[in-house]
Amino acid sequence: MNLTEKAAYIKGLMEGINLDDDKEETKILKSVVDLLEDVALSIKKLENSFEEHSEVIDELDENLADVEDIVYRGVCDDSDCECCGCDSAIYKVSCPNCEQVIELNEDFFEKNDSEILCPNCGEKLEFSFEDISEIPSLN
Repeated sequence: MNLTEKAAYIKGLMEGINLDDDKEETKILKSVVDLLEDVALSIKKLENSFEEHSEVIDELDENLADVEDIVYRGVCDDSDCECCGCDSAIYKVSCPNCEQVIELNEDFFEKNDSEILCPNCGEKLEFSFEDISEIPSLN
């Protein structure tokens, strides 16, 4: 039995015992039962509203997860993870001009001509790997 049903049951019990309507106690009891009924109805409305909002929040959470997958696909702070294919090592290079630390992964060395511009000061940075068989990780 839910709250509205219980309030209706109590109201029915009170009406069934033939209380004298002129007595103060009867007026108080009827007011309390009316209040119980109002509270039960308010709680029922809140529960319904809560359920609706929970469904909307769940849907928004799923949509946000989809957006996060699109936006952050392949981006991860952990170079040792296997979550997004970012298992290549991260190398840190310091710009000799502004001393800005730049992080590069193995994909950079495969796709670029051994040079980049510093994103901080624009200085051209060149890399030479002629004598190195494997690039050491600076992590």
